[in-house]
Amino acid sequence: MIPLISDVLRDALVEQISQELYNSHFYLRLAVFLENKGMPNHGKLYRSAYQEERGHAIHIVNLLSDMNIIFDFPYIDGCAHPFESFLDVAEAGYEREDETTKSLIAIKNLAIEEDNGIVEESIRKLISDQQKEMVEASEILDKARVIGSDWKSAVLLDASFEMED
Repeated sequence: MIPLISDVLRDALVEQISQELYNSHFYLRLAVFLENKGMPNHGKLYRSAYQEERGHAIHIVNLLSDMNIIFDFPYIDGCAHPFESFLDVAEAGYEREDETTKSLIAIKNLAIEEDNGIVEESIRKLISDQQKEMVEASEILDKARVIGSDWKSAVLLDASFEMED
């Protein structure tokens, strides 16, 4: 079968798969860390983010498959981040979402440059998801900045936290 995208766009999408899978592992790391600090509600939030990021990776895998691309699955770096406070967690989560958003926008722009509307629209869907994720990460970061390094306040915040179903 003839590949329906350029090598450059393929490579960018394969790298994005790696980033999405890294994000999923990263969020699972955050979930376990917070659960072990007595914050089960925020742990649940990050476990949900773990699933969302895996879904993003599968979205891109399916896109590549639909475009007749055979590729090697990318290596995923480890994610052993040191956290001392809820603020550390919130800052790291926000940075991941910001980096992911920028990466997806770069891929969208590459697809536009190559006049590949299929990839462009597919990536626009992921960017739309990112908008919600950025708002969520920003709200968590704002609260964490108020709390600072006080775990007691973080646990109280967690007790009042409710996830939307």
